[in-house]
Amino acid sequence: MDVVDIDSDSRNAVIRRITETRETLAASGFYSSFRELYKRVLSTVWKHDGVNTDRQIDYEEHGAAITTFDKPIDLKTCCCGVNHAQTEPATDIHGKTAGEITHSVTCHHGVYNHVDHRHYETSTFACEKVDMPRIHSAAGTCGIHDRPGSNTELACYGLGNFASCVIARYQLALLCCLRDDLKIPGSKCFVYDPRFTTVEKDILQELQFTLIQHNEEGKRQVCGRTVFYMPHCGKPLYNNLLWANWGPGLTDMVVVGNSFCNMNENLPSRIFVKQVPYISRILPFTEEHQIENSFMYDDIFNDSSVHTFPQDKIGNIPQKFWQERPVPRYPEDDIEIILSKHDNI
Repeated sequence: MDVVDIDSDSRNAVIRRITETRETLAASGFYSSFRELYKRVLSTVWKHDGVNTDRQIDYEEHGAAITTFDKPIDLKTCCCGVNHAQTEPATDIHGKTAGEITHSVTCHHGVYNHVDHRHYETSTFACEKVDMPRIHSAAGTCGIHDRPGSNTELACYGLGNFASCVIARYQLALLCCLRDDLKIPGSKCFVYDPRFTTVEKDILQELQFTLIQHNEEGKRQVCGRTVFYMPHCGKPLYNNLLWANWGPGLTDMVVVGNSFCNMNENLPSRIFVKQVPYISRILPFTEEHQIENSFMYDDIFNDSSVHTFPQDKIGNIPQKFWQERPVPRYPEDDIEIILSKHDNI
């Protein structure tokens, strides 16, 4: 693979290369196969057990769906601190009544009901746009979701220096395609790599991504549906991500990255359990869907899978399993993770 020297290239030239790379990837058989895979996986893992489930439209056919409530709910205060009022009825694009659209807000926490912030009383249906009012409260203003995918977040770690590395640029291209296919707004698409240059940060913002401002070490807590894209990240980042969300809420996560199964197979059991205990412990309850490595360059998306944590597996785990949750520790010289105190931001 060739490497581009950022010092000899203008910023516009880098953006042009990103555009060309994205077009090449989007037109490839690899991406078509990957797209079919992740949409099938998402439609399965995030299919809620709500009322009127016969109205759910095929995710594969329509790409994305908005979430609505089929009956009025006496709302309590959300975990974001906002007491979201009940809104007016709305109809979908087919003219069918969608019921009372309630508590579907663009706060960081996604969509919640008043009973359990981890479960929803919903049905989903395809819709290009529904005219939804905004909600005002003493705590602030929250907009009702007005586009598919806006209740899902996308977070990316470890993208690499895409201005100078072709591999990283193709990984960025996949991130862009994934975001657009899922119709996730830029305000809910987060990226971070401690090695990003100032130019790369500026380009990412121009591409409508939201920069994470500090090194989270992968310890990002989710409060709703979140897809994590972590191309060839070190094992500690995956381990930290699981630790940060250790509990039944793992069902809200989908992780696209290095194969957990291969990590297990490539390390002696004793070392695997010691180095990444959370990956080891959750592996029996994980569904892994291997991504076919059919791209023209075989060192970009190799050893990659889509990982999910299905409710029918996670829901049967006893509470005691989650209670043992020590903070992960790594040697300062661990080459697989850049610890926050070494961050240059």
